[in-house]
Amino acid sequence: MGNYLKYAILLMFVSLVLWPAPVVHGETAYKTYTSSVDGDLIEIQTAYEAFDMITNAEIGKLEDILIDGNRLYLVDSDAKRVLVTDLDGNVERSFGEQVLGKPTGIARDENGDVYVADSVKEKVFRFSENGVLIRDYGRPVEPFFGKREPFKPVKLSVDVRGNLYIIGEGASNGVIQLNKDGDFLGYYGANMAETTFFQKFKDAVMSDAQKAKTLMNVPAASTNIDIDANGTVYTVTASGQAGAIKKLNIAGQNMLAAEAMFQPADAIDIVAGTQNNFYVLTSGGRILEYDSSGNLLFAFGSKESNAQRMGIYKDPTALAVDADGMLYVTDSEARIVHKLQTTAFANEVHQGLMLFEDGRYVESEDYWREVLKLNSSFVLARVAMGEAYYKQEQYAEAKTTFLMAKNKPGYSDAFWELRQQWLERNLAGWLFAFLIGLVAFFVLRSWHRKKGIFAKPIAYLGKWKQVKLIRELGLLFKVFRHPIDTFYEIKRMGQASVVSASIWYGVLIAEFILFQYQVGFIFNSELVERVSIFLLVILLMAVLALFVVMNYLISTINEGEGSFRNVYIATIYALAPFIVLIVPIILVSNVLTINEGFIYSFSLGIAIWWSVIYLIIMVREIHNFTFWETAKNILLTVFASLITVAVGYILFLLFNQLYEFVYSILQEVLARV
Repeated sequence: MGNYLKYAILLMFVSLVLWPAPVVHGETAYKTYTSSVDGDLIEIQTAYEAFDMITNAEIGKLEDILIDGNRLYLVDSDAKRVLVTDLDGNVERSFGEQVLGKPTGIARDENGDVYVADSVKEKVFRFSENGVLIRDYGRPVEPFFGKREPFKPVKLSVDVRGNLYIIGEGASNGVIQLNKDGDFLGYYGANMAETTFFQKFKDAVMSDAQKAKTLMNVPAASTNIDIDANGTVYTVTASGQAGAIKKLNIAGQNMLAAEAMFQPADAIDIVAGTQNNFYVLTSGGRILEYDSSGNLLFAFGSKESNAQRMGIYKDPTALAVDADGMLYVTDSEARIVHKLQTTAFANEVHQGLMLFEDGRYVESEDYWREVLKLNSSFVLARVAMGEAYYKQEQYAEAKTTFLMAKNKPGYSDAFWELRQQWLERNLAGWLFAFLIGLVAFFVLRSWHRKKGIFAKPIAYLGKWKQVKLIRELGLLFKVFRHPIDTFYEIKRMGQASVVSASIWYGVLIAEFILFQYQVGFIFNSELVERVSIFLLVILLMAVLALFVVMNYLISTINEGEGSFRNVYIATIYALAPFIVLIVPIILVSNVLTINEGFIYSFSLGIAIWWSVIYLIIMVREIHNFTFWETAKNILLTVFASLITVAVGYILFLLFNQLYEFVYSILQEVLARV
C-alpha cells in the first residue's frame, strides 16, 4: 500500500509539471506601449491579447500570410507551396508544389487570383483561386528597367487595376511596377540614400574619376509592401531612418511626417488596417499600430528563442489583419500562427479613431473621454478632444487641451481664434489709448520746451548718469550707434570696467534662462525638459569662457594688442544686439502663431548675426588687426576651442576609467577583508 501511495504522489507531481497551463486572457506575456507627448514610449494597458495559436503538422517554414474571407493562404518556403486553411488552421488544399522554388511573398487581386513571389525562380507566379497556374511574370525586357538590375521578387502587392508592385531583393531603385500583362511601368517610391557627413566630404573633394572607382552610396531596398482598399501604397524598410515607413500617394511621395514618426530599425512587414490605420511587424517580435497620419497608437509583443507562449514569437515573419481587426502573426521557427484580438481599451480607441478620421470630432468626444479615463497619458485622445472643442468653438478649452498634448498646430489654430476675439473686443480701445498717449506726448514736449516743466526730473536723471557704474553700463547701448568708437573707448580710455562687464554677463545668463522657460510654446524647443537648466548655464558660461581665453591666447601669439581684461570686457559689449533684442523676441514669441513663425526666426537670426558681426569688429579693434588677420584669429580661436573641448572630453573619460578601476580595487579589498 505504501508503494502505491508513493507512485500516486509521483504521478500527481509529474502531471502538475507537464500539464499545460490554461490561457489567462486578463494578463499577457508582453507589455504594451504608446508614444508620450515627448515622443518616448510609455507603458499602457493591453491593447491586443493573444488568445489562440494555429498549429498543424502540415505547416512548415512560414514566410508570408494572406487572409481572403474565411481562408488563410500560408506561404511555406520549405515545402515550396501555398497552404490553404480555414481560420482555425484546418487544411483545405495546397498548390504550387511542382512550380515554386522558394516562395516568400503572396498577394491577391480583385478577381481572387493569387500572386506568389519567388526569388529563386526569379518570377512572380499567378494562380487562380483554386490553385491553377495562370501565368508567370519574369524579368522585364524593357531597356529602362536596367541591364544589371536584379529581378528577385520577395514580396508584392496588387492594386485594383491588376498592376503588380514588387519588392525585389537588392532593388535599390524602388518598388518594381508591372501591369497585368507583365509590362514594366517603372520604379515607384524609391528610398533616399543615407548620406553621412563623411560621405558628403568625400563627394566634395573627390573627382568624378575617383568617385567612379569607389562603391556607390545606394539607398536601401524596401522590405515589404501593402495596398489598402483606397489604393494607397504602404512600404517599409528595415533601416530605422526617417522615411523607413511610407504611405505613398499616386506620385510616389510620402504622405507621413517622417521626422516625427517612431521608426523601428528592424521592420519586416507592413499591412493596412480596416480603419485607415496600419500595422508594422519587426523582426524583434514587436507589432506597432499607427493611425492614418503616422501617430503611434500601440506597440506590443516580444521575441524569445526559448519560449513558446501566445504572443511571444521565436521568428516572426509576416502579419495579416482580417475584416474584424483580428491580427495573425506567422512564426517561421515555431511553425505556428498566433491570433490576437483587441481589448475593450483598444476598441474604445478604434471607435473614437473611426469617427475622428471621418471628421466627426464632436461625436468621437465620448469615446475619447472614456479612453482618457482609462489612461490619461494617451496623446491622441487629447488631440482629438482638442479638435472636438475647436469644432464647438470652445477655443480656450481647445488651447489648453492641445497644450497638454503638446500639439503645436492645434494650439496655434486655437490661439489664433482667441487672439482674433481679443482684438475684436479691445483693438479700438487700445488704438484710442495710443492716440491719446501720442497727443499727450507732443503736448507735454511742446509745453516743456516753452516752460521747462520737466527740467528738475531731467537734471535729476542727469546726476544719475554721472555715476561711474551707470555710465559704464550705458556704454552697451552706444555700441549700436558707434561700435568702432565704443571698442576704442573700452581699450584706450577704460570707459568700461570688469564690474560692469560682469553685470552684463549676469544679465545675459538671466536672459538665457528666461529664454528657455518663457519663449512661446510654439517655438519652445523644451530643452530644459531633457537637460538640466544648471547644465545649460554651465555650458553657456563654458562657451563664453573658451572664446575669451582662446581669443586672448591666440591674439597674444599673433602679436595682438588687446589684454585679457580688454577681451573679457569687449566680448560682452559685442553681444549687445542679443542682450537688447532677446527680451522683446521672447515677448513677441508668445503672441505669434505657426504661420507667423518667420517673424520669430528672422528676429532671432538678426540678433545672433548682428552680434557675430560686432564680435568680428571687436576682435579687429581690440587687437589692431587687419581684415585677414582678424579672420585668421577668429578661425584659430574656434579651432583651439574645439581642440580644448576634445582634449577635455578625453581626459574626462580617462579619469572616469581610472576612478572605476580604483573603486573596483577598493571594493575587492574591502570584500576580502
